[in-house]
Amino acid sequence: MPALLEKIVFEKEHLRATAEFDCGAEPWEVEVSDWIRGRGQESVLDYLPLPDCQIWLYTTPEFGLVGFGSIKATRWRWPTPRDRAITLTMIPMLGIQSRFRGEPHGEGERRYSEQLLDDLAFEATSHRDREPLLGLYVHPGNARAISFYRRSGFSDFPKSWIDPHSGVAYQAMLLDLRQFAETSSPEAC
Repeated sequence: MPALLEKIVFEKEHLRATAEFDCGAEPWEVEVSDWIRGRGQESVLDYLPLPDCQIWLYTTPEFGLVGFGSIKATRWRWPTPRDRAITLTMIPMLGIQSRFRGEPHGEGERRYSEQLLDDLAFEATSHRDREPLLGLYVHPGNARAISFYRRSGFSDFPKSWIDPHSGVAYQAMLLDLRQFAETSSPEAC
């Protein structure tokens, strides 16, 4: 039987449920954990009131909170950084608790990370007022995430975002949702 995620719209009252969320000890993992816990600069609490932002928790009846994801409208210059700015959907933050990495791993099972990312892409396709593109920024040291996004159809995009607090230049990646819409269906969430 497939282990499918259930989706809950995140509200401020859910902070108690995310208090122990743990993505790991690497700096980028701590950043993700702190974001959903409502800690630090530009946390979930800063994104929650934005009218163009949606945030979800992903759970299972058996294990509880597995991960979270978010999308919002943003403006990027596209198809190159020299072109006009367009409105597209961006993933401000997403995370899977470290104990669920690679899970479920049974034959024919879709990993939680794949289900979560597919759901965010599906949600992004519902915004007809935006270009059919899904963007994100990833920490350059997070090789696991970069590899996962590339396997999921994201391409490197010649753009970066420099974190004013750490000075780290985050790598931009982009998914063409027209391609996604042809090959995917929301079987979970």
